[in-house]
Amino acid sequence: MESSDSPKSQMFRKRKTPRVQLKIPVQVRGSGVDCSAECVELGAGGMALMQAEHLGVSLPVQISFELGSPPPISLCAVVWWKRDKVTGLRFDPSDRNRKLVEEFVTAELAR
Repeated sequence: MESSDSPKSQMFRKRKTPRVQLKIPVQVRGSGVDCSAECVELGAGGMALMQAEHLGVSLPVQISFELGSPPPISLCAVVWWKRDKVTGLRFDPSDRNRKLVEEFVTAELAR
């Protein structure tokens, strides 16, 4: 039986937070990793990336990206799932910058 917090169960569970579709560059850094990827979906709890197929599930990473204007937002995350060419990141629940992402997503959805 699978844990409800496993990456596979997360992929198929209804999302707790809303997400927006957008394309923004993301810098990804981790153990042995320093690369650029493209965000294709963003929510307060995480993001979906393209061009990040080489990242392994459960890899802790530090990401940075801009939401409209500088300065960049930096967040701690972990690679949570992979499907086809899309890689899902889950933001660290204790990272304070999640609030900035949540505010951005809320504003985008209200447009």
